[in-house]
Amino acid sequence: MTNILYVLVEQGVFALDRPFYYFYKSNNKIKTGTRVSVNFNNKNVIGFVAESEMVDLTEDQIKTNYLGIKEINEVIDEEPIINEELLDLAIFISKRYVCPLISCLKAMLPKLLKPSSTFKNAAKPQYFTYLQYIKNGENLTKTQQLVLENIKNNSPLKNSVSDSIRKKLLALGLIKEVKVEKSKTLSFSNEQFESFQLTKKQQEIYEGILKSEKTTSLIHGVTGSGKTEIYIKLIEETLKQSRTAVFLVPEINLTPYLCDKLNSYFNNQVSILTSGLTDSQRISEYRKILRNESKVVLGTRSAIFAPLQNLGLIIIDEEFNDCYKQSDENPQYHTIEVAKYRCMKNNAKLVLGSATPSVESMARAKNGQYELFELKERYNGKSLPNAKLINMNVLDNLYPGHSLLSKELVYAMKMAIAKNEKILLLLNKKGYSSFVTCDECNTILKCKKCNKPYTFIKDTNTFKCYHCGLTINKSEISCECGSNEFTNMGIGIQALEKSLKKIFPFENVLRLDTDIANSVNKISEILNEFNKNDNHILIGTEMVAKGHDFDSVSVVGIINIDQMLNLPFYNANERIFQLITQCIGRAGRSEKEGYAYVQTYNPKSFAVEVGCAQDYDLFFKKELENRKNTANPPYFYVSTLKFVCSDAIYLKNYTYKMHSHVLNSIGNLLETSYVNKKMEKIGYKYVSSIVLKYRKPTEILEFCNEFSKFVSKNPKIQLKINIDTLNY
Repeated sequence: MTNILYVLVEQGVFALDRPFYYFYKSNNKIKTGTRVSVNFNNKNVIGFVAESEMVDLTEDQIKTNYLGIKEINEVIDEEPIINEELLDLAIFISKRYVCPLISCLKAMLPKLLKPSSTFKNAAKPQYFTYLQYIKNGENLTKTQQLVLENIKNNSPLKNSVSDSIRKKLLALGLIKEVKVEKSKTLSFSNEQFESFQLTKKQQEIYEGILKSEKTTSLIHGVTGSGKTEIYIKLIEETLKQSRTAVFLVPEINLTPYLCDKLNSYFNNQVSILTSGLTDSQRISEYRKILRNESKVVLGTRSAIFAPLQNLGLIIIDEEFNDCYKQSDENPQYHTIEVAKYRCMKNNAKLVLGSATPSVESMARAKNGQYELFELKERYNGKSLPNAKLINMNVLDNLYPGHSLLSKELVYAMKMAIAKNEKILLLLNKKGYSSFVTCDECNTILKCKKCNKPYTFIKDTNTFKCYHCGLTINKSEISCECGSNEFTNMGIGIQALEKSLKKIFPFENVLRLDTDIANSVNKISEILNEFNKNDNHILIGTEMVAKGHDFDSVSVVGIINIDQMLNLPFYNANERIFQLITQCIGRAGRSEKEGYAYVQTYNPKSFAVEVGCAQDYDLFFKKELENRKNTANPPYFYVSTLKFVCSDAIYLKNYTYKMHSHVLNSIGNLLETSYVNKKMEKIGYKYVSSIVLKYRKPTEILEFCNEFSKFVSKNPKIQLKINIDTLNY
């Protein structure tokens, strides 16, 4: 028998976005969803079997009917690494976000399981060997009989039998070997979690979600209102129905605490899928899900692709977060849209939750697309923290010798420490200084690859470009004028750390940002340290502002929020409001009163004022008016066509030509369209863009699919299409 295979090759480019035919002689059918090694364009590459069929052909028939078709080199997977539901999902994403199908499949898999030539580096699974009793035997020695009886009474028995006896019993067919892959439950602390009862309001929401005829529900609950408890009860009900659940959070730093909590309630049936795991951990977790050993998957954005069977529930907590939109590489999907499709296909429930829902989600809830539920009070009946704006333009408000901190905030911190309470400070700027100037010529030191200012990282004495990731040791860099003497400018979180250690010399100041905490274990270690009685101060970037449930935090300080006011995004005000409200909400979540201090140089900024007041309804009303006046979501769809090229002049001319082409093709569908006049440099390449605003997404998608094929014919240009972009 012969397998005729429809194979997608590993290169994720539009020109190769179609299956290629191969054959494989075998009496066993090669299953859809497996990887194979093939010869493509005289190179050995990895392919993914998108479809296969068994045919009974002779050698002559193969040569006649399938002239020029090659035989595959090797079958890599014994069993599919992706199921049929996810293959269907990949096809949906490919069409919805206009990208090659193979890119979608790669996005769904752990790094070392992707259809790519790195598969040989994949960590090999380790197995326990068990012995399974089959039948009694005759003419056995006394020792052999005793061993067989032991296996029979304890079957399956972990292999602890001598090789000679095991081989003899196997040869006689009295036992068989069963291999079980080694895996362990990830855990991060020894914290014990008690059972709980929902409040009356929580119970109403829980029952309302289960009864709702709408697929999607939105829970708008103030910080500390107990949304997580509702999520847990919904997961519990889902498991009772023999179905599975996905629980998504925006940041990996939220997973350690939730993993332990969920495993304690659901008998270690929880797997984690985040970028914070090692490659071997991620593969191990993925295989557990494939084997149906895990019924609940907790993770960040990519966990939406967990290969769960009989999916019944998807929860997306802090649903407003930009982390749920993939914007760096294909496919540039939004997790909520992917979740909607999976829920529709599985007749499952989708639950979105936040204290600060996105304007788009709340608008959909208000017009009836989503079922809306509101929790306006905290779980324990405590009031929201008392928040105060501090004008940092007034010199008398500054703490002497430390321009980063106000007198009021430092005084509140000292009082909290005296009462053995904890403090959380937010400064959403990584590094020690946000830019560096040359002492000789006063030039700002910029990345040689993409011309963006370097950030100085004091911990490692390096300069880092957060745009492209390039990092250079301080001792190896000099300005164009020849000087290697620099002055740190701007404010970074490491500078805040230094100031705090001078003011509080006897306190252990803990820091949480991506420079210091780049794995789940490291994050868990820092958070566990903060929970100890003798650690009072935690500072961090926006990682610390959302989702955490710190019992003893009584004081929150927000440092220099103003740097976000100049973000060139249509939702910049929304981001500021959300970050302030979320961070303030970390205080006063237990018996202790909560106090927050928002330091600002723009006290009249609407987003800052309303964020400090924690007034979501007022913000939503005003921001919705602003979006309507500026033709932005939710009133319009916005997408970008980005062109990447190594030649800046060629790219500029090409972009203007494509701008004319777009207007001639779909100008009647667009409200506005423009060429990005200022080209970006990312790495050693240049990027330009065309922004599309429109009301008819179906027709724009049709155009984008055709446009991608058109541009793919130009070898000098790489096209990146970002449907429903958040940043433009």
